[in-house]
Parts: sequence; structure tokens; C-alpha cells
Amino acid sequence: MSYKIVERNFDKVQFEKLRKKVDKEFNDIHDELSIAYYDYWKKGLSKPVTFKGKVFDVQSTLEESKALFDEIHGVLFDVREIEFDKKNKLEKGKDKIKEEDYKLVKNEQGEVVGNKLDICKDKVSKFKAKYLIDDKDIPVEDLVLELNTTDSKVL
Repeated sequence: MSYKIVERNFDKVQFEKLRKKVDKEFNDIHDELSIAYYDYWKKGLSKPVTFKGKVFDVQSTLEESKALFDEIHGVLFDVREIEFDKKNKLEKGKDKIKEEDYKLVKNEQGEVVGNKLDICKDKVSKFKAKYLIDDKDIPVEDLVLELNTTDSKVL
């Protein structure tokens, strides 16, 4: 099964205006990673993906390739949440979203049980430590998925 890029609708989503600014870049990178996994790695074929200077590629088993895909996929969306917060802090007036509207993790009773950004930052930190990535914030402009020598995505 080949991965098919779908057209995403950003109309009428929560925090629509800011999501339109942030999500497009991350969805493009998600699609590039998905192409590498579904069109190559699942078939045992090499398709290197460079992320923050580290090259990731097909693993020796399908299960290991899937685990790696899931791990990179997850950290991309954690970084997206961190970037959303950074961009929101730059917004002015009515365009600025109250942080408690997107940062807080609540249980079924509505009680605050965590901070989404702290959770995302912790996951990114663990990913960087596992793969020996320099322990600085991963700026969005440094996220790179290179799928061949002529085609790369840089946020």
C-alpha cells in the first residue's frame, strides 16, 4: 500500500487561525516521513530520513521499522505543540489564545493533572538523549527530513 497525501481541511478546527500557520509545515513533514515508511521501509527498502543531523533508515525487521516510524512521528507532533505555543506567544490581542485553553491536561472530572507542553518537552528531551542529539531545543527550522539528495523538507 502506497502512502497517499491527502488534502487537509483546516477550516473550523480548534484554534483555526494559529493552526493554519503552524500545522501545514508539520503535516508536510509528516507526509514525507509516511512516504519513507509506507513506500519503502515496510518493504524492507532503504529510504534515509535525516532528523536534526541524525540519519534514520529502514531497520532489520518490520517491527523495528514501525517502532522507529512511530517514535519519529510522535516527536514531530510534540515539537509541533511546542512550536504552537511559541507562535501563540507572538500573537497580539484577540488572536492570542489563553494558554490554559491548550496547555492543561485534564481528567474526566475536569481537574488539571498535567501540563501538555511539559509532557511534550520531556518526550523530545528523551528522544534527543536516546539518539545522542545535541541537547538544545530543536528549533523548527532545524527539523529536516531528507528523502533523497534532491528532495528535502526543511521547516
